[in-house]
Amino acid sequence: MTTPPSLMDIFDFTPEDLAANRAGQLSEMQRYRLKVRFRRSVALGIGVILGLAFVATLFLYLGNRQATPALAWVGLGVTVCSAAIMGNFTRSWLRLNADIRSGTAQRHHGTLERVVKPVTRRVVIYLIRVDGAEFNVGKDAFKLFKHQATYTTYRAPYSGQLLSVEAA
Repeated sequence: MTTPPSLMDIFDFTPEDLAANRAGQLSEMQRYRLKVRFRRSVALGIGVILGLAFVATLFLYLGNRQATPALAWVGLGVTVCSAAIMGNFTRSWLRLNADIRSGTAQRHHGTLERVVKPVTRRVVIYLIRVDGAEFNVGKDAFKLFKHQATYTTYRAPYSGQLLSVEAA
């Protein structure tokens, strides 16, 4: 017989991580995970931007070569979308980098509120709110939380990533 997962299992933190968070700091493992997330985000961002730059260049070239304004407009549209996507990636990188450099954890203590937000008929977002902070969690984690119970959550201050949780 298997034991049901706990909050520690779902959010992948240890008692050492929780102790560091209680002291207002990131543990070494949490800092390492933020660095890994940062590197993956940079690699993904560079890949997406290079891919979009290639597609935009191709459309602009074909639009100019074949004297087709529609293709040139598509190329310009892809360029504008690429700039907007690059802005989002850059913001994410700056936030993760600030979390890694600061090495601090934010504490939120209070009554937990479970919220289900429907996106479409079949897609929903599961949120928990504690002390004004809102966290997007998976369905398995959502089921573990008790509505209107007191919890303490710890998160990275800039990216808002949930680091650890404990019931009061």
